[in-house]
Amino acid sequence: MSKEKTGLLEKLDWDSQFWGINVARLTAPPTNDEQVSVIKQWCERNVIDLAMARVDVAETDLTTRLGTLGFLEVDQRVTLGLFLSHEAVPNPQLSSVVFRGARTTDRGPLGEIARSQFRLSRWHEDPHLTDVRADLFYQRWIEGDLDTNADIVFVATVEGVPVGFVSLKFESTTQKVVIRLIGTTPNYHRQGIARSLLFRAIEWSRLQSAFRIEVVTQARNVGALALYESVGFRVIAHERWLHWWPKMGQDTKA
Repeated sequence: MSKEKTGLLEKLDWDSQFWGINVARLTAPPTNDEQVSVIKQWCERNVIDLAMARVDVAETDLTTRLGTLGFLEVDQRVTLGLFLSHEAVPNPQLSSVVFRGARTTDRGPLGEIARSQFRLSRWHEDPHLTDVRADLFYQRWIEGDLDTNADIVFVATVEGVPVGFVSLKFESTTQKVVIRLIGTTPNYHRQGIARSLLFRAIEWSRLQSAFRIEVVTQARNVGALALYESVGFRVIAHERWLHWWPKMGQDTKA
């Protein structure tokens, strides 16, 4: 996904192509002023429009160091995990909802759901990025999951119409399952569908002999946090997403 790389940053090809700008991400934290200068020079040399960094909330010194360049917080990311037992997981019964694996005909409906579900994201919070394009980002995400990026996508339907989904990826090296995306159409919020999708994700993870299952959401998404914790997930990481626009003085908007 990335070609040009240094010890501290890498250029992200897919993100750059999607947003139509040059996007890079920090791969290692700068530990001194000299490395901060290296970051600045690398971004100038590679004409980077947007540089991103993910920093643990406890690393205040690093946040301050990056702030001298112009990195600003756009989001707080919370990772939650659930250690899996070998006990059977009971699925809540919703009489009007049918759950099944995704089909090729789900591409359009799931894309529509994804476009409306993730508006607390860092992409939406960054004023240099348009909401329309940020919505499309998640449509492309679920489309990629339906293609090859996810191992399985479960779909919730009402009278044959998709109203929610969850996409899952099993990482064999760490023996964990990652929930890549989960969402329901707004008309079906707070009706137990997301919770049922979570239980199906847990059950599938157990069948893969996974050690744990993880999911990421925003710290300000109190509804999602409450849902995950009610099922047994616990916070295992809390990080800041920092964005820096080196060419901010120019008219850069994606």
